[in-house]
Parts: sequence; C-alpha cells; structure tokens
Amino acid sequence: MKRSFQRIFQGVVVWLFVVAPQASATESLLAQVGQERISIEQFREEALTRGIAASQKEALLEEMVRFEALHAAALAEGLDRDPEILQALRQMVVGKYLENQLEPQLRAIEASDAEARAYYEANQQEFAIAAKVRAALIKIEVPRRISEKKRSQIEARAKQARKEALALAQEMTSFGSVAVRYSDDLSSRYRGGEVGWLLTGEKEYIWPEAVTEAIFALDKVGAVSELIATEDGFYLVKLMEKKEGFIRPFAELKDWCRNRAVKEKREALERRFYARVQQRVGVNIHPSLLQKVEVAPAVSAPPLLPGR
Repeated sequence: MKRSFQRIFQGVVVWLFVVAPQASATESLLAQVGQERISIEQFREEALTRGIAASQKEALLEEMVRFEALHAAALAEGLDRDPEILQALRQMVVGKYLENQLEPQLRAIEASDAEARAYYEANQQEFAIAAKVRAALIKIEVPRRISEKKRSQIEARAKQARKEALALAQEMTSFGSVAVRYSDDLSSRYRGGEVGWLLTGEKEYIWPEAVTEAIFALDKVGAVSELIATEDGFYLVKLMEKKEGFIRPFAELKDWCRNRAVKEKREALERRFYARVQQRVGVNIHPSLLQKVEVAPAVSAPPLLPGR
C-alpha cells in the first residue's frame, strides 16, 4: 500500500508541475489525483468552511491532495469492499435518512398546557410523597439456646425498660437515657434509640417486620408500643415525628409534565414512523426460528487479582 501511495502522489506532483502549466487559463481544475479532481470551486468552498487565510492555501491544498491520494490508495487495496467499511456506511446511510425524515418531525413536537395537565392527572401516582415517621427503638437481645428461666429474666428487664420509657418527660421525644441503659442496638443506643425516618409501606428494613409494623401503627407522637417479642429479642418503639403523605401540586411540576408529554408524543411518532417504513419495504419475521437461535451467555469480567 505504501508503494501504491507513493506512485499516486508522484503522479499528482508531476501533474501539478508539468501538466498543469499547459492547461487553459480558464480551466477550473486545481489538481488531479488519479481519477479524482479538485476544482477551484471545491477548494474555495473548503477554505471558506474552515476559515483558511491566504497564507494557508498551500497547506490546505496539500492536505486535500494527500486525502485524495490516500483514498485512491485505499480503493486500490479494495478497502471499499471491507465488511467493516460497508457496515459503517450502512449505519451512516440510516443515520442520514433518520436525520432527514424523522428528526425534523420530532423537533417540531410540542405539548400544550392542557396536555401537560392531562399527563399530570393520568400519572399522579408518580408525584405522591409517601407518609413517613421518625422513630426510636430499644432492642433487648435474647441469645439462642437459652433456658426459659433466663428468657423470663430478659423479658422482665424489657418490661422494666418500657416502664421507665413511659415515665419519661413528655417533651422527651426519644428514649433518651433509657436506650443507653437497656438497648443492645449499638447503632442507635447512644442517640436515644433514634433510627431516623421510615417511609410508610416500605418493608426493606433491618428489623423484623413486626417491629416496623408496630412503628407504623403508632398514631400519636410520643406513643410507646407494647413489648414486641421476636426471634432475636424484645423490642420497644416510640413515635418521634410523623409527616402525612401528599401529592405534589401541578404548578410545581408543570414544566416536567410538559416534557414528559412531549416525550410520549415523540415515542408515538417514532412507532408510527418505523411501522410505515417497515410496511413500505416489506418485512417478514419468523418468530419460530428465533426461538431456536442459541445465544452465548454474557461473559462476566474476571475477578480482580489480590492487591489490585
């Protein structure tokens, strides 16, 4: 390929310096590279596109000649028939077709205030803010394989913890020092048992389900649950704060709903566009054969070596 390029480029040089001077003064041909021609009009358009100064004309012409020479050399090697090149060309043709036929229609799509409101009304579940509660917790662990006598003693201790929790001052929203004395939950013990906010309806919490159900069942701030017995111990929960759920107002979401309405209209337009194209060219799919096609499973990345 290197020799082919050298021969082509030598031919260009000979033409520029030997043949060109013999050309007519009115000839618009600026250079010829193999079978390709670079006209004055092409050169001027390229220079205008790039903003080329007068002092850069020679460099631009050299670049254009080099490109055409490389293209000719690549064609001589048969690269225009290379599968990768052909696939890339197919992708470019499809992209250009979509750019000309579909994208102008997509850009023209808008959504009115009424359409934005209609989207809001039809999808209010998306804008619901769930009710949530802030709670405190005391956990008193019960070891496995424990005697009934020992378990009774631990339960008595848990009942004493509840008694002391009920005796706390009304303004004490958490379990305060009672959690420090009794709780085995180290993550909350020294924060008065506070475990933060819990969303109503959420079940993926680290505590047994009976514990979270008891938290959500409390309806008054400051209320303390009955003793909750589970497999791993006894729990007490306390409601510290409660916020009701609500639907975010349309005025706050108007622009977002408009964008979603536009998105839906564009998706519908795309579906209609592709359906028309397929109907025009004719499509015949064989689902039964698809079921027989074996696809290799995805290969996961190998684990990192120790120390990486």
